[in-house]
Amino acid sequence: MVITESESARIAACVAAAEARTSVELKLVLAPVASRYGAFALIYPALFALLVGCGLALGWAGTSARAMVLLETVGFVFAYAVLQIPSLRVAIVPRAVKRKAAIRLARLQFARLGLDTAAGRPAVLFFVATAERYVEILVDARVAARVPQERFDAMIAQFTTLAAEGRVVDAFGGVCAAIGDALAEPFPPQAGDRNERSDQIDVIEPL
Repeated sequence: MVITESESARIAACVAAAEARTSVELKLVLAPVASRYGAFALIYPALFALLVGCGLALGWAGTSARAMVLLETVGFVFAYAVLQIPSLRVAIVPRAVKRKAAIRLARLQFARLGLDTAAGRPAVLFFVATAERYVEILVDARVAARVPQERFDAMIAQFTTLAAEGRVVDAFGGVCAAIGDALAEPFPPQAGDRNERSDQIDVIEPL
């Protein structure tokens, strides 16, 4: 999911429109990938080299130790070089690991932005990890106490459908409007509300 400068401006306008209807602070964060998964760039090449060694030992029992070490090294270097391509490295990571990385990054962003504190306006974070196909809405305790999780789940489902169709701006715009609808009544605008964080969507690099 790639967002152009003009699309980012349109999404920011949707955030501003949603925030104008409620006292809740809304922040959007997009992570093209939730982690670099660097360990897997070593684990899989090592396993590949081990398989090369096992294959030689079983299929060509007469292979010298020097030749076996050389071929294992070549296999490791080859696999390591291939896995420097980020998309391939992400593709081989188990789904459960990718999900865990996305969940962890979402919570780190929630804390980094200071949305997990009781100070200031109530807060909602809409988080998307593209490579992991992971979407989550994180809210502070005040919002969680007054808006049921099922309502946020419906927003995520709608976003996922539109995003899958390539309608990125519509997807983000729709979720902003839905969040505004959900929060307008329990958290109406208050006198003195100020925008504490940028309306621009944050596009972040992996850890």
